[in-house]
Formats: sequence, structure tokens, C-alpha cells
Amino acid sequence: MLPPSDQPLALLLDRPEDFDPHTLNAIEPLRAAARICVVGRVAPASGPADAAGRDPARPVIVLPPLSDSAVGALGGLLCGAPLAGPVQTWLAQRSRGVPAEIGRWLGALLLEARLRHEDPLQLVQRRLKPLIWTAPRLTRWRPTPTGSGVRRVT
Repeated sequence: MLPPSDQPLALLLDRPEDFDPHTLNAIEPLRAAARICVVGRVAPASGPADAAGRDPARPVIVLPPLSDSAVGALGGLLCGAPLAGPVQTWLAQRSRGVPAEIGRWLGALLLEARLRHEDPLQLVQRRLKPLIWTAPRLTRWRPTPTGSGVRRVT
């Protein structure tokens, strides 16, 4: 155990419910030494990831997912303009209110909109589903000799 002056002030855990058992074991000494533990989570508390905080001397602050309006506010800050209502709703559903996921999903939506030369609102209103690529679907394409199109390389 570390002397009190060397103990970490706080331990920040982002979605510990997603940690694998090896990670939980590796951070256990830090969790034991931390004065406070701040946990951001999506799933309800359960299992070994919630062992921190059972000691009243080391409280746990649980940060629930962001509300839909908070997701919209953060998304607006990230893209530099307020989000339309349907875009905010779409982003809140996809991100589940997790701040790190908001940036990822918003980036994916904006990229898709740029590639399609469309407004993100149009994509969301059409209920665009994320593309799921699997290895068999990934094929190579090459221009035809006449340059009039593309053909599949087998």
C-alpha cells in the first residue's frame, strides 16, 4: 500500500463494465489506493468492475449517460453548429449518451454526408443504417481498359 501522500487523488474509469478480467486485475492496486473513483457507465452496476466504492473511505461517483439534450449540446459544440432535432435524436440513440461515442458517431455521420453530398439531416431522416462490411463483401475494383467504368477483379 502506498503512503497517503503518494496515493492517487482520483481514478477515472470509462465504462468499467466493458473491461476484460485481466484489465480489472491489473488496475486493482490503483483502485485500492485511489481516494475517489469516478466511473462513467452505460450499463447498470454489477460485477467485479463495481468493487471500488464499497469502502466508504473511497467513494465512487457514477456518471450516468448524457441526456438527449446534453448529447445535442455536445454534438453542436463538436461540429460548430446546433444540431437539428432529428440529428440530435439519432446521435443520442447511437451514442447511448457516452461522450466518447458522440464524437465517433457524429464524425461518421458527417463523413457519410460529405461523401454523399447530402445534408446530415437528410441522411438521418431516411434512417440511414450504418454500413457493416464483412470480409467476403470487400472486393477489389479496377477501371476498365476503355475507362468507361469499373470491373470486379476476381
